Amino acid sequence: MIPFHSIRSTITFFFQIGDAKTVGVEFDFVHLDSYRKFSDALPNANFVDVGQPAMKMRMLKSPEEIELIKQGARIADLGGEAAVKVIKEGVAEHEIALTSTDAMVREIADAYPHSEIRDSKLMRIIK
Repeated sequence: MIPFHSIRSTITFFFQIGDAKTVGVEFDFVHLDSYRKFSDALPNANFVDVGQPAMKMRMLKSPEEIELIKQGARIADLGGEAAVKVIKEGVAEHEIALTSTDAMVREIADAYPHSEIRDSKLMRIIK
């Protein structure tokens, strides 16, 4: 199964694999325009729906996925805590959202220093 990152990267991949005979697509997630682009990129391919098997596979989490979910929940809690601290009468909703988002993005950058989110902890230190 091809991971769907973007139409462009998927179509580039299609051209790299050449003359594929069968391609699995989650029909419930692919827009008609995207499907047409896929069909144009692989005119001889038979596109089959893999939505149900893919959904079943997503239900089973690896230890790595479970850990990422836990970290995501921890980081979301930090964003909620930051929002609670600034909520008061007269504070604009967008300011609360910015405070919450900033707390989460900073923690993501600290927890995952090799990620490319809003630079990284190292880039913040340099600045």
